[in-house]
Amino acid sequence: MVSDIIRCIKGCCEIKVSGRFPERILNAAAGKGVFVENVTKTPDGALWFSVSRRGCGELCADVPEGLDITVEKRFGLPFFLRRHRRRVLLFFMPAAVILSLFVSSLFIWNVRIVGGNKALRAEVRDVLEKNGVYRGALKHKIDRYGVKNAAICSVDGLSWLWVDIKGTTATVKIHARTAVPKLAEIKEPANVIATENCVIEQMQVFCGRELVSPGMTVEKGSVIITGVLTSENELVPTYYRHACGIVRGRVWREKTFSVPKTKSVKTPTGRQKNVYTASIKKNINFSLNSGISYTEYDKIREKIKLPLVPVTFSRTTYREVTVENIPNDTEAEIAKLKKSFEKSLVKKGSDCEIADVSAQIEDRGSCLSVKLTAEMLMRIDKEVPVDTEEHNGENI
Repeated sequence: MVSDIIRCIKGCCEIKVSGRFPERILNAAAGKGVFVENVTKTPDGALWFSVSRRGCGELCADVPEGLDITVEKRFGLPFFLRRHRRRVLLFFMPAAVILSLFVSSLFIWNVRIVGGNKALRAEVRDVLEKNGVYRGALKHKIDRYGVKNAAICSVDGLSWLWVDIKGTTATVKIHARTAVPKLAEIKEPANVIATENCVIEQMQVFCGRELVSPGMTVEKGSVIITGVLTSENELVPTYYRHACGIVRGRVWREKTFSVPKTKSVKTPTGRQKNVYTASIKKNINFSLNSGISYTEYDKIREKIKLPLVPVTFSRTTYREVTVENIPNDTEAEIAKLKKSFEKSLVKKGSDCEIADVSAQIEDRGSCLSVKLTAEMLMRIDKEVPVDTEEHNGENI
């Protein structure tokens, strides 16, 4: 098997030798060090054998007297390339493509940063580029632990980072650092209330006692962390603290849109008319025929104000168009509404994440009524003072 592959790569020839005593060619081959195989003799006395491409050249160059050598068949890679030498690029292209794919797989071509807010991701990206994580970087040169330590030390507000490389994509996962309030500076008694109707998702209580737990549903304005505490001391059965913490909940927002099934498309006809006016206090028309006979048109107005004279010249161009109603791509319109809805929600509160946006569609004849419902994860805690006069006890 291996020898056949080698013969194919080097090239091989099948030779026919005829004449008086054709066995003499074998002696000549032995004298030249040419290896001969598959030797057979036909009934007519001719000798057939196989020899390498180089050996064929040596034997044909010095043929013993009285013998005729005929190369009956040539096969192998050298002869194949020679026959197709004008199309050699066609055979090297697959190899070039495979080689280019292999070489490109050694580099990073996409860097994704997951987690954190936009400002934090921008800071992390700068640190990544300085530490060798960028488009076009060699994968084996990336020190994941070195990048992690450099980013945590350089970026304020970053608590955790890891670089995950799969294929040609580097996914950088980050977690923002949670700022803990300085409890020593907080003195006034306070409760923490919910700012939204929501389902509690996460709770971090720094001071006070939680009245709810993750998974519970709370209403807007209800106390979720209390600063009114009780003790077993009969002299001071109730005391107060400034309750504080970070509470995140799942909140839902809804908005209804109307999407028409058809839309108007304007097509210019090529006809247009210019109307020139000058104005000091009122417009003076310079056009001899200022009437517009077009049924549908676009209006474009350009103004030119002279610097030393209180006169404004303007040119109004009326371009005739034809209006045609065509079917509207409602799926694309709904997708645009979803993106716009998400952006409007994120702008209202930076500390929120959009988990999902669902659409409820109702057909209303000429249009579709689209009700979008967004599920968000956001902070819902707010500190409010405690009226100590309403409670029996002592503030310590």
